[in-house]
Amino acid sequence: MQPDNKRDPMTLEVIATTVTDAVAAESGGADRIELIDNYLEGGTTPSAGIVRAVKKSVSIPVYVMIRPHGGGFGGHANPFEGRHVIAELVAQKRLSIMIGGGVMPNFLPQVIAETGVREVHVGVAARVSQTSTSPVRVERVRKLKKMLESCG
Repeated sequence: MQPDNKRDPMTLEVIATTVTDAVAAESGGADRIELIDNYLEGGTTPSAGIVRAVKKSVSIPVYVMIRPHGGGFGGHANPFEGRHVIAELVAQKRLSIMIGGGVMPNFLPQVIAETGVREVHVGVAARVSQTSTSPVRVERVRKLKKMLESCG
């Protein structure tokens, strides 16, 4: 059973580590920011100073990662693993899920179609050289936003 995706708009969240990243993400059409520090460690809680600076610089919501130490979730898991359970929970309105964490942009339409997710979280896919240390690029966020809009 495919969920009714026409009711909920697609949401694009972009990871930012700096004010410049956050402004670029908003300029590219991101719906919200996930603000982190120590990207190479999987992300940690940013300083209060950067949180205040980002919140003053953008008008979209800023979600702050709360993680006291690094250690991501690994990047080699099958992005479709568990998709049937996810789709069932989304259809029952019991779960709002953000996909990301290593799911490559070319897989997003399939994951969205198979699970019914309405929120997408991206990190390196929005960055110039698709590495965690490169800055967010407006044109990459725009391209992702356009692709997501065509999915839903």
